[in-house]
Order: sequence, then C-alpha cells, then structure tokens
Amino acid sequence: FNALGLESDEPVPREFITSLIPVGGPAASRKNRTAFSPNQSDLVVWAGTDTRFGPAKALVDVNLAKSVSDVEFEVYRVWGHLGPLHFGLDYTQFLNHLAIPETLDFEGPQALPEARFAQVALRLPVASLGSDQKNLFFQFGLEDADAELTLPLDAAANDISSVNQVPAIVAKFIYETDRMNVQLAGVYRRLRAKGDGYDSSVDGWGLNLSGYFELWGDDNLMAGIVGGEGIGAFINDTAGLDLDAAPTSATDSSLEAVGVLGFWAAFQHAWSPTLQSTLSASYLESYTNFIDRSLGPTQAEGGEFLGIYRRTVYGSANLLWSPIHWFETGVEYLFGYKQVGSGTSSYGNDGYDHRLQMTLRFNFDYFR
Repeated sequence: FNALGLESDEPVPREFITSLIPVGGPAASRKNRTAFSPNQSDLVVWAGTDTRFGPAKALVDVNLAKSVSDVEFEVYRVWGHLGPLHFGLDYTQFLNHLAIPETLDFEGPQALPEARFAQVALRLPVASLGSDQKNLFFQFGLEDADAELTLPLDAAANDISSVNQVPAIVAKFIYETDRMNVQLAGVYRRLRAKGDGYDSSVDGWGLNLSGYFELWGDDNLMAGIVGGEGIGAFINDTAGLDLDAAPTSATDSSLEAVGVLGFWAAFQHAWSPTLQSTLSASYLESYTNFIDRSLGPTQAEGGEFLGIYRRTVYGSANLLWSPIHWFETGVEYLFGYKQVGSGTSSYGNDGYDHRLQMTLRFNFDYFR
C-alpha cells in the first residue's frame, strides 16, 4: 500500500524488508502498487546414509528467485554432515532454525540473524537434564563472515578496505526435548580496515537467546532476543548496510563497532488439521547516533541522503490452508515501520508500509 524500495527507478522488492522503507523523497511517492509473480522459489536435492562415524547427509539448495525482477540461478546453501561435524555454506550458526516463524513472505521478522556464511562446526552432547538421553549440547564453529564497514571519506583515495583477520567464532549451548528447543549462542568477530596511512581494528560480539516451545495441541511459540556490537552483517534488516562498524566521528576515523538490539516473538495456532495461522512481531534498533551525516552508507545518486538506519518495527498475521500435503494457499498482512537517525536524511525521519500478500505454493517431493 505504501512505498518500498529506496530508489524510485528500481523494481519493487519481492520480500517485505523494513530497512527498504523510504522516509520521504521520490521513492516514497510510489504507493498502491499490485504485482503478480510466478515466484519460483528453490530446488533442494539431498542424500543421506548411516556410517560408522554417525549419520552422513549432503544437501544442495538452489535458489531461482535471487533477483527482485528476474529469475537468476544461485547456490543458496550447500553443506554436508558427518556425525557431529557440519561444514559448507549455510545459515549462520548464530541462528536457531526452529525459532523462525512460518510466514508467507520469505524475509520474515527483521531481527532474525539469518545471514549465510561458509562455515565448519562441531556439535557434541554434554549432559542429560531430566531425561534418559542426552539433551544438552555444545556447538563450536568458525564462519567466513566478511566485515561490512562504513569506511572513512578518503577510503578510495587511500585504498582503504576491510580486512578479514580471523573467521568469526560462534559457540552455543542447545537444550532440546520433544517439546522445546532453547539455544544460547555467542559470536566473536575481529573487524579491521587497512589502507595507506590507516589501520584500525575493533572487536565485535553478539548474544542470541532464542527458543521454540510446543504449547497445547498443535500450537507453538517462538521467541528470541539478540544483541551485541559489530554484528550488523548477521541480522536480516541490517545486512548489507555497512553497519558492523564505522568511523567514530567526522574528525576521528578510527573504527567504532555499531551496537544492535532486537527481539521477536511468534505464535502459531492450528485451527484444524488443514488450517493454521501465525502471528509475529519484531523490533530492531541500531545504535548509530554517533555516525556523522557525511559518513552515511545510504547516500543515493544525485547527493540525496536517504538516512542512517536507527530502528524498525515488523508485524505479520496470516491464514494458511493446506488441504493436501503438496499444496498450500494463504493470505498474509504485513506491517513495517522505519526510523532513521536524526539529521541523516534529506527528507523525513520515519516512514511506514503495509502489504497484503496472497500466495499459492506447490511442493513437489520425490524420495528414493
């Protein structure tokens, strides 16, 4: 119903991304648009077997909807399991997969840490808590998470660029039973930029406490809280905005990690065996007030300043009907609100959008 997309000449994004809500200007005038799309989603191929080292499995996920306007080929995920070892390109280990609510829109809550990185991880059982089987696990891994930095204004002239010193280190405790899964994850990063006469480094860290809980019947609850400094590249809404770290001020070019805090919650209710709904809400705030206007990472062509990300609110509600296992249809309402840092936009300080999405989805499975 309202505008989405920061550039007035770009296609409308398929996904409902709250960081792309304009706060004014030409892009904000593109309202009340309707789009129909045969949105090819993905092709997943996997194989698995048992070995003396434990279960082995390999998966390839090919995304056919990478572009907002064209069908493009992208290897979205490719990974392998061998017993406790996991390796390949996959969602960050900082994420709890079971805490992702089922939304028709692919983006989902903006506070989720859903970035994808090349990685290797080891998951080991630790103890049994109130169970005959071990249900407390420890996982440790490394990820190739490139730093997304707002560089000094003279970065091009002095050949300043980000440098990956060490992989991101992720560790987490996992507690799971038949009715719940709770994870406490932590990540450490070393962020560095280097060039002619310039060398600055800063530590990044983050914590994510999230869980999935089966309630009564087929109803369940998912929730999480995530926070830290220098982890913007991990979060749905801030990935790609160069908000891991930025110069401290216009007169101090040394890097300072950008803080972020967010949370989400979702309730899924089954009306019947074939009818269900998901209600979700999410909030995300980035502590970017120290960034001077002239250092903003979202300057459009022509000199307009589109604003430095400050906070967003996301909400969704849907009704899904699946009369047979290979077909699902539904309708979803989405709401988003965005606020940018004071004085960082050539237009207003905030904007909002809402969308009505109707989807037909077909799942073709073949097992051998």
